[in-house]
Amino acid sequence: MLKLQLKDKPSRSYWLVGEQLSVGSDSRCNVPLPGLGIQALHAHISMSNDSITLTPQPGCVCYVNNQQLSEAQTLQEGDEIRIGGERLLVIDPKKHSASAAASSSPKAAVKKPTVWTLVAEHPKLKDRPFLITDKSILGRSKAVNLFIPFKHLSRKHAELTVLGDTLHLKDLGSSNGCFVNGERVSEYTLTGGETVSFAFLDFVVHSPVAAKTDVAMDVTMVRSAITQADIERVQRERKTPSQSLDLSEIDQRQQQIEAQSQTSASKTWLWGGVAIVAVAVLAYGLWHYSA
Repeated sequence: MLKLQLKDKPSRSYWLVGEQLSVGSDSRCNVPLPGLGIQALHAHISMSNDSITLTPQPGCVCYVNNQQLSEAQTLQEGDEIRIGGERLLVIDPKKHSASAAASSSPKAAVKKPTVWTLVAEHPKLKDRPFLITDKSILGRSKAVNLFIPFKHLSRKHAELTVLGDTLHLKDLGSSNGCFVNGERVSEYTLTGGETVSFAFLDFVVHSPVAAKTDVAMDVTMVRSAITQADIERVQRERKTPSQSLDLSEIDQRQQQIEAQSQTSASKTWLWGGVAIVAVAVLAYGLWHYSA
């Protein structure tokens, strides 16, 4: 059984039952349509032998699927009728309800991209999470997705790829290496929670799966959710190089490490020289005494 439904007002509908329905601007019509260009009795809709027919009254204009009628027109499910400024649809309520439910169900919704997050341990990067939705290249070249202007990084240092529920890390032949939980790796499958280091920059890996688990356990402990705006920002950053960051503190730390190493080496040579001189003086004294 079909219905006649106003396209712009789905809550208003009329069953196409009986022998005939009157359509017009008069409130006494079976389908009242008060509006410009609509006569008091504008058309009839007749039902007989499983067929539905729209018949305009003399001098009245009706359209079916944007075609002006010159005579009676048989209607079918899915047809659109225009009378004056009103549009009406011929629908099957069962199919229409199923279609509406399917369009609003989660399965019918557009699948959102899986977003992984790298949170830096360095204070100047900590408030700037790096988001990964598919495949990204990290390095100090402005042409890569995850641009970090740090001289110890290679221009294309590492590749990060979302594969299902994991994040695949691949070293792209970098000089100072990639490390997972302190161990150097050439490739590694990340599941979330690991500490990843590129040269001397440390990041904590946050997975979408771990975030959902945290929500179920204790809402107060969850970080802010990744929003569509965050994803759009990532996409913009891929087209526009990131602003330069001052990571001199990391350079200073590395220089201190190298300086300490050089100082230790110098002290070793100094004490070695003192020991040799002492042995030489002692040997000379013993020789002189024995002579």
